[in-house]
Amino acid sequence: MPMTEKLCGEQKAEAPGSRELHGQEKLQLVKESAMKESLQLVKRRSARRVGRVAESLDVGCRSDGSRVQAFLKVAKTCPDAAPTLVRVDPNNTNNPDTVDELEEGIFKKEINQDGRIGRRSWEWKESIISGARKKLITVPTLCDLIDCAPQSAIDLLDMLTTHPKEENKLHNPLPVRANIPYSQEACRLSCAYIEPHKWTWSGGPDIPWQVKLAPQDPKRSREVKVKILMLPGVINSCLVHSLAITKDQKIFTKLVVHALLKHLWESFRPLFLVDLGHQFLSTAVLSYWILLATQVETPRMISCALWGILAAEGILEIAMFIWTCVTCHSKLGRRLCIRWMKRAYYRFIMGACALALAIETSQDYEPVANSSILLSINSLLHWITMLFEIRAFRATGRRILPIMKSVLPIVGMLVIMLFISLAFMHAFWAMDRSGISEISMFNIVVLLFTGEQFLSPEDLMEMPPSKMTAMILLSIGGVFIFLTCTINVFIAVLSDCYDQEQERMVCTFLKERARICSGYFLRPKFRASGFGFIQKGITKLSWWRWVILVVAIIGLYALLLYLITEIKLLTRWLSAIYPAAAVFGVQCILHDVATVDWKSNYLWFCHQVDVEEESFLAPDQRDEEETNGRITRMKKYIRQTIKDCDLRIKALSSTMDAWQTSNKENLAVQMNAVSEALSKVDAKVDKLIDERKDYARCDTPVSKLAGKAAGQREKTEEEVLTAARGGGSKEPVQDPADTLRPPPTDTMPHEEPSKSPKEPSPPRGRPPRDSLFDVGVGDIDALKEEVGSIKGSLKELKDAVKEQGETQEELRTHCEELKEAVNQQRETQQELQRTCKDIQDLLAQVVRIAETRQSRKSKKRHEGEPEPPGGAEVNGRGNEPCFSLG
Repeated sequence: MPMTEKLCGEQKAEAPGSRELHGQEKLQLVKESAMKESLQLVKRRSARRVGRVAESLDVGCRSDGSRVQAFLKVAKTCPDAAPTLVRVDPNNTNNPDTVDELEEGIFKKEINQDGRIGRRSWEWKESIISGARKKLITVPTLCDLIDCAPQSAIDLLDMLTTHPKEENKLHNPLPVRANIPYSQEACRLSCAYIEPHKWTWSGGPDIPWQVKLAPQDPKRSREVKVKILMLPGVINSCLVHSLAITKDQKIFTKLVVHALLKHLWESFRPLFLVDLGHQFLSTAVLSYWILLATQVETPRMISCALWGILAAEGILEIAMFIWTCVTCHSKLGRRLCIRWMKRAYYRFIMGACALALAIETSQDYEPVANSSILLSINSLLHWITMLFEIRAFRATGRRILPIMKSVLPIVGMLVIMLFISLAFMHAFWAMDRSGISEISMFNIVVLLFTGEQFLSPEDLMEMPPSKMTAMILLSIGGVFIFLTCTINVFIAVLSDCYDQEQERMVCTFLKERARICSGYFLRPKFRASGFGFIQKGITKLSWWRWVILVVAIIGLYALLLYLITEIKLLTRWLSAIYPAAAVFGVQCILHDVATVDWKSNYLWFCHQVDVEEESFLAPDQRDEEETNGRITRMKKYIRQTIKDCDLRIKALSSTMDAWQTSNKENLAVQMNAVSEALSKVDAKVDKLIDERKDYARCDTPVSKLAGKAAGQREKTEEEVLTAARGGGSKEPVQDPADTLRPPPTDTMPHEEPSKSPKEPSPPRGRPPRDSLFDVGVGDIDALKEEVGSIKGSLKELKDAVKEQGETQEELRTHCEELKEAVNQQRETQQELQRTCKDIQDLLAQVVRIAETRQSRKSKKRHEGEPEPPGGAEVNGRGNEPCFSLG
């Protein structure tokens, strides 16, 4: 309604002629805004409905097994409701979550589906861990969630990741400080994959796997946390393949996934290095054949060895591709098998090309002809494949992967370039249909991409005037449209895509490692005792056995080459089959050593306290229109800065208001306390005055002199009391001795005549008058001290109020500074918009000038004016620039 009223008000202020057209547009805007509001309302209602369903499930599921089944069922049927199911209602204060776990950061604040902040429930966490112990949650369950509900898989990993239990907290507690070595990963993180699920203590020296997990260094250690994933056998083929094909990169921000892939890469790195070494040797053979084979005479035995290395690579790649495809289909199913074939087909093509080249050169063990297409194709594929394979190393992968991934989103730009190229190519061919050939196509492509003209001035002069003019215009248009405009736009788009992929580099790199390691799970393995062993949780290799094995393989290969080339007892293909079998056997042994006893192990990892998982993921859930373009990014940055400043101003204002309210309440409480204290003082003073008056009424007969003295002292006491009360009645106090007349002496038969009539007799049953007066003066002094302390408290209150006023003034000054900063940001944004508008106007002016000059030139040519020597004028006349920007 406010938007409708605003639009209606704007319609009234417009001119009558344009009212109808703008009214339709504004009506359309009102409809669109109403649709957006209705959609948001539907989303909020559905979110609240999901929250109510989750609460009902939480109430109905009290046992561990029922909670696990409820979570899995909700995650598979309605993935958006699963995060709400396992989180605590932020308005519910009676939850069983412990303060220790909250301080440790296990339950992180997240936004629920209904927009509220919540955290994962401790009860659900205990139920999920119990379900994992009872085999209700297994690795295939996690794989299914990664495929169908990635957010539920993330919640499941977070709930299964916990702090391990300690067997002996006194002798071997969990380390809180450690020196984790930096290994070029996204963060300092160490991991171990072992069978114990508790922090054990052997009673003797330090356990090796614990020392490797959290190495101690008093000088360089930092605060760390040790955690464990309570899911046995988590590292297996199914999970790694699910990570390799997932489209949601948020799961790669989890530290437990970092630890999993790090341990997996450390285990399979020897297999990868063997493959990479074999590929490097094959590439070196191809380079030797291209560069030195025709210049140097190679011994036949060495030529046979070089040929055998290349042929062995072709045989091994084809055989391994077929083996892995069959294994993947039998173990993981058809869907994952197809995905694996899409990821590994390039190795099959490279192996087939290498085998074809080996068959072609099998007679002479090297290419004989001067030119070889297969040799060229193999050289190209091997070098590109080697560049692609080194993406597994972090030092090269963080540079190569963003470039590779940034090429994929620009397919649309490539289609535009293809159509523009075809347009100019057909336009050139239409001018000379008899000269269509591969050479003419090559010349046209070179002209479009480099601007080099394939027509000489003599060729242009021999053409008819109309044809010459058309060829010149086509050349200029092709260079301007394709080389100047299209190529620059392509470079800009590629640059933006590269920036976006660079922000997602951490998750992309981990996903590529998962893809690489997923293939090694499918390879065969066989147990060969003695080449590897596990020592207290750490897998080690028997290096002396491996050295003996490598020396034996090389010696047997040399003997086999001698029998093939010199004695000629065996076929030449044995020189290719033997290296392939040797590499195959070495990889099978390494695979078995790396994966021994993995089915029952638990994943441990140690990381620094200050690591934030959210920093690994770039903000890629943004609108494409908002992210494309550097000027748009600058505008978005300015808007975000202004928004942050506004939020800070609001936060400071709310803080200041809360502070004022609390100070006013405190001041009111203190004033009430002072008032109560003053009322108590008044009551005490009144009580003392009443006591003095009662004493005066009940006094015994005294002499006139004593009465006068007593009256004088009474008057002095009353003045002191009046001054202590801070004012009051100023009427003179009547002497109680004068109001009371002593009885006649003859009415007192017990009086002795020997006594002097001037001596007063002491009163009966009461203390003397002087002692009571002394007590009253002491009370008055105490009251004076209390009044003084109250005045001091009032002075302190005044100082506090004054200090509060100064603080509020400082806050107001700070808010004014923030407002000025916001205004400056807005002025900068407006200036940037004006600059963009000026650039657009300038470009439009340039286009108009170019069109004017082009039309002027074409008009002059049609009028038949002579052209300057040396062909058509392209870059202006003499030193005059082609475009004048005014």
